[in-house]
Amino acid sequence: MSFHPRALVPRTLWGRLTLAFVGLTAACLWGIGLVLGDALNNFFVQDAQARLDRQARGLAELAPSDWRAATRLSARQNQLQVLVFDARENTVASAQGLAGVHQVVIPRGIVRKTLTGQGQRGRLWVEGETKYPWWLYSTAPVRTSGAIGAAVYVAMPLLRPRRFAQQVTGLAMLCVGGAMVLAVLAGLGLARTIAGPLQRLTRQARQLEAGDYQARCGLDGDDEIARLGLTLDAMAGRLEETIASLKAQEASRRELLANISHDLRTPLTAMRLSLEAVLDGVVNGEQVGGYLEKMRREAIYLGQLVDQLMLLARSDSGQLEVSLREVPIAALLGEALERIEPQAIARGVFLDGRWSGHLPAVRLDAHLSAQVLANLLDNAVKYTPEGGSVILSARDTGGGAVQITVEDTGSGMDAQVLKRATERFWRADPARSGGGFGLGLAIAERLCRLQGVGLEIASAPGRGTAVILRLPVRRPDSAA
Repeated sequence: MSFHPRALVPRTLWGRLTLAFVGLTAACLWGIGLVLGDALNNFFVQDAQARLDRQARGLAELAPSDWRAATRLSARQNQLQVLVFDARENTVASAQGLAGVHQVVIPRGIVRKTLTGQGQRGRLWVEGETKYPWWLYSTAPVRTSGAIGAAVYVAMPLLRPRRFAQQVTGLAMLCVGGAMVLAVLAGLGLARTIAGPLQRLTRQARQLEAGDYQARCGLDGDDEIARLGLTLDAMAGRLEETIASLKAQEASRRELLANISHDLRTPLTAMRLSLEAVLDGVVNGEQVGGYLEKMRREAIYLGQLVDQLMLLARSDSGQLEVSLREVPIAALLGEALERIEPQAIARGVFLDGRWSGHLPAVRLDAHLSAQVLANLLDNAVKYTPEGGSVILSARDTGGGAVQITVEDTGSGMDAQVLKRATERFWRADPARSGGGFGLGLAIAERLCRLQGVGLEIASAPGRGTAVILRLPVRRPDSAA
């Protein structure tokens, strides 16, 4: 089985973030350790070099009469190698303060330069020395009566300051290791903080994909992930509303088709039966005229239904043209009453109109407004019992609108029925005699909206129904 490096990479975002954070932290701390170790090594080496310089200058300034005793004392106390050379570069005195170390052979160039008055310092490689191959040294000229008569040389193994630097570096690295552990723990927490919300977002997305449009991630806060969660929740809410709306539209479409089928089938069936009765000779004489009149009424009913359906279809598709112009309200109301009066008389309903002759002109589509009033009055007359009344009134509210009210004394509607009053093909009691298509209020509400006219319905069981239209008026003094 072959091995691929990608197998070492965690698959989850949480694992990748943790690995990346730990790796980055380890690399940074390792780099810090290297820099710190090098800095400490340089510091202690330079400090040792400075101490050697002071030791060499101190011996040179003392210029003791007994160099041997002085060099032995200095070498023993400071664990140094000390040598003194005369003006001819001959060794006058030497002492070794380190056990097991041979005398270091010093390049003569160092002594020669020192005797010219130039103190020397630096590092020296001793060939053949296995224990202390590298040494730090410092030299100083010895002046007697203004003349240079000797040179002092002091040296120490470079390993000593380096060991001390390594010890301090080890302690520092131990602290760095502790800091790394804390950083790793912090990285794990940070990775979980980032990956946790993303996992919730992923879970919500999968639920939405599965059709659960009520799924929410529930993130809060002001960071980028929280804002993404809020956006996704808002999108899910809108999606849920859209799905619910589509389902409602589908249910409405099915109900609409069922209602249209029913409203078409009933008159067609009546016409077919009447026609068959005439053709089969079941009826004759004066009865034929009655059957033909019945078929004529059913044809008129079908024509009205088709006209209203066409009006709704044109309105929904945006093909219904609206031509607004100033229309005299009084004339519009009078014509509406004249058209509905025969129907009211036939049903025994009292019809009355109440408005003054000084109503302002309103910008409307005269044809559509006449259709609205016809539908409202037709509904009011149909649902008002014999002996009841329907009143059409209008008044100038003085607030920039003319209010038209169609009020009847019918049975009224409760709150639940009132909510659905403007739905298409909806009737509170489909079996009720005298009921229409269930399109009157739906068409009126749609046509009012197209003209910018407000429509409200006020009703209560046993108190009748009032449909209120508010038509905006453009006053002469408000014209731009």
